[in-house]
Amino acid sequence: MKRHLFVVAKYLILIVFFEGCSSTGAWRAKNIESGEYKRERVAKRFHSDMPVVVNDNVLAWMEYFQGPGRRHFERYLARSGRYLPMMQRILKEEGVPEDLVFISLIESGFNPHARSRARAMGAWQFMSGTGRMYGLYATPWEDERRDPEQATRAAARHFKDLYQELGDWYLCMAAYNAGVGKVRRAMAQSGSRDFWVIAEPRRKLLRPETRDYVPKYIAAMLMAKNPKKFGFDDIEYEKPLAYDHVTVPSQTDFNVIATSAGVSISDIRDLNPHLLRDVTPHGKRDYRVKIPAGTKEQFKENYAAVPVEKRVTIASHRVQRGETLSKIANRYGVGIAELRVANNLRQRSHIHPGQQLVIPREGRVIARAPQAKPVPRADSTPEEMTETATAALESKPTGQESVTPTAQAVHTVRRGESLWTISQHYNVGLSELMKVNHVMRGSRLHPGQKLTLPTDISSPLPSSNVVVAVEEAAIKHHLQPGETLGHVAEKYGVRARDIMQWNGIRNPRRVRAGTILEVKRTSIGL
Repeated sequence: MKRHLFVVAKYLILIVFFEGCSSTGAWRAKNIESGEYKRERVAKRFHSDMPVVVNDNVLAWMEYFQGPGRRHFERYLARSGRYLPMMQRILKEEGVPEDLVFISLIESGFNPHARSRARAMGAWQFMSGTGRMYGLYATPWEDERRDPEQATRAAARHFKDLYQELGDWYLCMAAYNAGVGKVRRAMAQSGSRDFWVIAEPRRKLLRPETRDYVPKYIAAMLMAKNPKKFGFDDIEYEKPLAYDHVTVPSQTDFNVIATSAGVSISDIRDLNPHLLRDVTPHGKRDYRVKIPAGTKEQFKENYAAVPVEKRVTIASHRVQRGETLSKIANRYGVGIAELRVANNLRQRSHIHPGQQLVIPREGRVIARAPQAKPVPRADSTPEEMTETATAALESKPTGQESVTPTAQAVHTVRRGESLWTISQHYNVGLSELMKVNHVMRGSRLHPGQKLTLPTDISSPLPSSNVVVAVEEAAIKHHLQPGETLGHVAEKYGVRARDIMQWNGIRNPRRVRAGTILEVKRTSIGL
């Protein structure tokens, strides 16, 4: 009885609140009858193009956003000013309700960098599979799920498809959160097409997160559209994004783009959160980039004067065992913060051996081995070869002299190296290297071991610690009797788990002699 009186009192307070804050329409209270909510749709009352139902669950989320979640909600409201105009325009162009934009509020707080524990990404929190269905692709260079413009258009089309199948916006929201298959099963098991019936806790047809998704959206939408009525009076909204699109004909880094446009590199990062490495994607020509509005003509004039070989420096560092971000930053003379930004690393992100880190262009690349021309792909165009290697190899680091090994040069073995990788590194025959050092094929090497190099070797290929993004053809290896994936990995200087991934191997114990393995060598050191 006391609980019933409490619920009635809460709705009476809501009546007084809305009647005191608005002059149009009448707000009728709702209470509980026979365990079910009496609902009322009041879309016109709130000038929304979405259906609106207010019940206990919605009120609970309102109380949360005004109480424990207030600080976060204020930040989301402030950030919404940056993206709302663009997102609502796209939703209107795609023919779906503009108020769907507040899905982005409850998904990510309008944060294009947001990433969930389930690896959903961007302001609209697309999973990789769903993203690909709607044209959002992720590569080491870019993740289009983080592009607010492309992701909004993809979300609009996804909702349009869901509505064509389900015919109810609340069911569409549930499907957006849980997947359309789970919503279909819940509808079949309940025999209802009413979200509120399907979402009843006693039925246990949907997860709690999905049951709360629609009430959370309704609460957030009502409060975001009427912030002052709910006590959010001092929100300083960010200015809407204003940008122009420009096209760069070949790979270009953010420093060149920013300098050409006369803006800071942070301006380019803010407008292009989908570009992960402060550079446009390798191999993509005529790539569209966003720059601050009003800088387009200046950019075109300045960019045209930049030589192709000066547009980008593609260099990265392969993390070695025991290395930390601090050590790597000190080695290259860059700040840890710069290193984190260039590689999209969070404050608590860990690095691991074998991981490739981009070295910011401002950093001075200190080569551990003599510099030489990288080996390009056979089908590379002159411009591709220039983009991937020339800028990185063009100048020698301060205090470093290029040295060509002479007779009886010595190589110190590093962790993970094999006779084959060393022979490829110095462009010598494997049999010659074995003969000079009196070792047998398959002999194990140890870190620190000294190997004598043949007397007629040419300049070595670049060191494996700093690499230029040059892709080589895959090697076909016939697995011999007694050979394991570990032996093959050691021979070619790669990891066994990479060989498993390249060849779709789940259980290495089931790989038999005679199997043809594909081994990829995708980068050459600088």
